Amino acid sequence: MLDNHIHGTKKWKNVVGQKTEEKLTSNIMRSGSISVMPYLGRTFKVFIGEVYLVVDMQQRTCSCVRWKMSELPCAHVGAVIRTMRHEVYEYISPCFNVSTQHLIYLSQFQPLPMHNMAKVCEDESLQDGADNLFPALQPHM
Repeated sequence: MLDNHIHGTKKWKNVVGQKTEEKLTSNIMRSGSISVMPYLGRTFKVFIGEVYLVVDMQQRTCSCVRWKMSELPCAHVGAVIRTMRHEVYEYISPCFNVSTQHLIYLSQFQPLPMHNMAKVCEDESLQDGADNLFPALQPHM
């Protein structure tokens, strides 16, 4: 799995992977109808109808909290980035960059020992290393 990932990153066409690129593109596309007004310094108010959110480019925060949670610019931040005519890749977490992915996955990972590991039987019961059988768990309805 690690080998597949590292070889997959070599095919990336941008500085981020395809799934990350899709999320960024979606957020930028959704930012088209959002109005932006400079507020204080590198802080902006973004308006969605009568409601506004605050985006702080210096602190890398949006009052919707999505930017902080995902470390990818939300649509509100995308509107500010478009207004400032900046590159969206400047505002993503470095963990999404292909160079960081290479550093992560080129490291040596030690395999976990597999002795005494439980195995799943055909009837979905579990059998441990001492040959004890445990019935499959069924959800309550």
